[in-house]
Amino acid sequence: MNKKIVDFVKECGIFYIATSERGNARVRPFTFIEEIDGKIYFATGTEKEVYKQLKNNPYFEICAALKDGSKWIRARACASFDDLLSVKQKVFEIMPDLIEIYGSPASPKFTVFYAKSIEASIFSIAGGCEKIV
Repeated sequence: MNKKIVDFVKECGIFYIATSERGNARVRPFTFIEEIDGKIYFATGTEKEVYKQLKNNPYFEICAALKDGSKWIRARACASFDDLLSVKQKVFEIMPDLIEIYGSPASPKFTVFYAKSIEASIFSIAGGCEKIV
């Protein structure tokens, strides 16, 4: 099920992650999603607002649509931050340009989080809905 979610989102390219701040919705584009050790991981900077928002309220949603708009995915989960260097190193292997931003996977300005308690469905413009998990 995690593979299906990750593969669909990757096919879409850019996806959007929604958080909340003081009762207001906040949405921004993300590009990194990967299944690592059976978990769906995301990466961000510890100085970014999304990090602060998720630390305050770990619940988030993602949404991504195929380029032709025929299908889209919505998933909601609870962010669980971890500082496993092995995971951060894998992220840097997948996105080597991160070295220019953060210097190394061990940087305190770089973090990863995975989706706990995920619920996801793929919707169709024709009105269909496939619950993945």
